[in-house]
Amino acid sequence: MYSEFDKKECTEVHYNYVQACMESNGDRIDCYSDNWQTAKVGENGVIKIHEHSAAGEGDKWYYDIVKEDKTVERIFNPHRAFYRLMS
Repeated sequence: MYSEFDKKECTEVHYNYVQACMESNGDRIDCYSDNWQTAKVGENGVIKIHEHSAAGEGDKWYYDIVKEDKTVERIFNPHRAFYRLMS
């Protein structure tokens, strides 16, 4: 079923680079950080944000941040995403 929300463009994503931390015995523990960053179309050279949905079990949503200089930054830890509905 088609929804008006199916046609949307990601305009902003908030993300964090928290990596898994390891204790000395090799067990994974969670590390938390308040180091949130934002990528927004039209700011700091960002020209497009591509959203990629999870492809299957265990997969994650991720975002490609495309910049004017043709570099792409892949974000695997999004916190919030903002969209503009396309009419």
